[in-house]
Amino acid sequence: MLQDLAIKLLVVAMMIAVGLELPLAELRAGLRKRGFLAVGLALNLLVTPLVVSGLTGLLGLGAGASVGLLICAVAPGGPTGPLFTRIARADLGFATSLQVCLCFVALLTAPLSLELFADASQQAGSALVWPMMRTLALYQLLPLCAGMVVRARSEALAKRLSKPVGMLANLLLFAVIIGMLVTRGHILLEQPPSVHALTCALVLAPIAAAFAWPGLRPTNLAVGFVTTVRNLSVALLLSASFFADDPTVDAVILVWAFYMMLLPALIALVLGRRAQTGEPST
Repeated sequence: MLQDLAIKLLVVAMMIAVGLELPLAELRAGLRKRGFLAVGLALNLLVTPLVVSGLTGLLGLGAGASVGLLICAVAPGGPTGPLFTRIARADLGFATSLQVCLCFVALLTAPLSLELFADASQQAGSALVWPMMRTLALYQLLPLCAGMVVRARSEALAKRLSKPVGMLANLLLFAVIIGMLVTRGHILLEQPPSVHALTCALVLAPIAAAFAWPGLRPTNLAVGFVTTVRNLSVALLLSASFFADDPTVDAVILVWAFYMMLLPALIALVLGRRAQTGEPST
C-alpha cells in the first residue's frame, strides 16, 4: 500500500536526519546528567504506558482507541521534543541526549510494553514481539546508526546531507498526515470527547510536572518537552504494520499528534519569549 511505504520511508528519513544532526559532544554532555536521564527514561518508558493503560481501562474506551493511545504511549523519542526545548530556551543538549537514548531503548521496550499492557484480543500477543522489534530495528535503529556514523566520519558531509534529508522527512510526514486526514478524517472527528480530553491531559501533564519538579528548571523543561512528544512516525509504523485492520487506531494517533504539536508549541513560544525578555517562568 502506498501509505505504508510512505510511513516506512518517513521513519528512515527521520532517523537518518537525527543521526546526521547529533554532535557526539552534546550527546556525551547530556548523558552525564544521570539523575535527570533516569527520571526521563522512567517517565517515558514506564510511567506514561502505565498511566495510559490505567486511564483507558478506567474510562472504558473502545479497543481501537485504547490501542491507538497505547501505541503513542510506548513510542517515545519524537524528534520535535528537542525543537520545542530550543524554542523555550531550555536545556537543548540534554533534550537531544534523552531523545536519542529513547530511540535506542524503545526498540526493545515498545514491543514488550504493547504485549504487557494491551489486551491479547487487540492483536498484541507475544507472537508479535519479535516482528515488532525486527521492524523497529530495520526502519529506526539502523538508519539512526547510519546517520551517526556519517556524522562521526565526516561532519562536513553530515551537514550537507542533514538539511535535504530533514526536508524529505518533513515532506513525508506532511504527506502522510494529509493522506490520513483525507482517507480517515471522518473517523478522527467521530472520536468521543473523552479521547480528546484524555489526550490533552496526557500532552500537558509532563510539562506541568516540569514546573512542579524541584531542581534545575531548564533541564526540567527539557524532560517535560521530550516526554510530551511521542514518536509519531514510529507509532504510525507500528499501527500500519500490526493494527491496520482497525482505522480507529490511526485516527486516535492523529488526535494525539494534533494536540502534541499544537499545545507544546504554544507553551514553548511563551516560555521562549519570557526567557528572552528576562521575565521569570512561573
